[in-house]
Amino acid sequence: MRHLAFSAATAALLLGGTSLAAAEDLVFMLDNRSSYDVYEFYASPTNVDNWEDDILGADILPSGEAVRITIADGRDACTYDLRIVFEDGDVLEDATDLCETGSYTVTD
Repeated sequence: MRHLAFSAATAALLLGGTSLAAAEDLVFMLDNRSSYDVYEFYASPTNVDNWEDDILGADILPSGEAVRITIADGRDACTYDLRIVFEDGDVLEDATDLCETGSYTVTD
């Protein structure tokens, strides 16, 4: 009986750990291999109907550079809508599973 109680307590601990892991920060690389600097970058879970804050803020991502992005929103989402605004005003919108890929590459 003691073994069963230990197993149940262990299972509860593991399940609790799983739910915490699901809400961990999402970290991925944004690689700008386009010919233009990226002036704005937005990433919102696909189930959100509006663009959230510009992740780059006052920074830009120059052509040929990459940056590590951390989304610490407490969500367990993996599929994000992405909006990229270039220096010339062109806009690229896409959706991707950032958990699966671990990166997103911008090209011309």
